[in-house]
Amino acid sequence: MNCRNPLCGFCYENYRGRANHKGHRGYRKVPRRQEVVMGDILRKRQATKTDEVASASVGQDSVFSEMPGLWAHISESRYPDGSPRQTSTVTVFVDAGVLKVCLNDRDNGLTAWGAGATLCDALHALEVGLQGDSLSWRSSAGQRGRKRGK
Repeated sequence: MNCRNPLCGFCYENYRGRANHKGHRGYRKVPRRQEVVMGDILRKRQATKTDEVASASVGQDSVFSEMPGLWAHISESRYPDGSPRQTSTVTVFVDAGVLKVCLNDRDNGLTAWGAGATLCDALHALEVGLQGDSLSWRSSAGQRGRKRGK
């Protein structure tokens, strides 16, 4: 049943979209929200200890057989003196038609970049820079203002 009063304030609010009064002109049925079951997404997870991760062996891929410096950066969880280190990560993306790779040294909060026509070329550019100690290391944007626990 709709309100028949042409000067009804509730009808006017409905019409202008300011409110939604049931029984007045311009009333819109509001769809009921469906509950989203998060299930396993929100469960508590146990953090793994760095010693357990360090003991896991990672097989060397054939792509990295010619890049021992880069492979050591992303796979070695200890420094040569035996002290623990956080492994580095490599991010790959294409920007303006050029394939680029970012080596993120998480332990030191630094990043280095390489580019090439193919993935192997870009990774090789990083390897050459690592071997010749000629990479331009920059402060990692993710580390700004964040306390790092060591």
